[in-house]
Amino acid sequence: RPKQPAARVPLMDWIDANDAYGSIIVQYAVYSLSAYSTHILPMATAGIKTAVICYSLPGAGTIPSLGTMFDDGVYAIVVSTSFLAANPTLLANAHAEGIKVHTFNSNTASAVTAQAALGVDGIMSDAPTGSFPATMPPPPSPSSYDGGAP
Repeated sequence: RPKQPAARVPLMDWIDANDAYGSIIVQYAVYSLSAYSTHILPMATAGIKTAVICYSLPGAGTIPSLGTMFDDGVYAIVVSTSFLAANPTLLANAHAEGIKVHTFNSNTASAVTAQAALGVDGIMSDAPTGSFPATMPPPPSPSSYDGGAP
């Protein structure tokens, strides 16, 4: 997405100076629409890869819908493995809207393998040396989501 004028936050200056390859992803936990507007929106609309850590379903009142987040330039949502398991359509819905899905708390090889098999786009672990299997399963066959660039 092309960068657009937006209110600056201090982190944006650091990213502009240090992210020559566009590989930095800023994650921020959002508990309210106000926090989304204050912290996520300025970075996402400026073209910074921004991920919203979700503790409730998008569009449920505390955070915007997936479609709104995509329109705002949000790159990904981040959810716990248990949250994703409790909301099985979230992954497909996010991908249909063009939003990547990252998970956290994948702290065993079986959890990492299960998340990879689901087709999540990123996996975070508190114990990466003990939780990632020697070989990862192939990703699922792509459907309407191509897993490509934001």
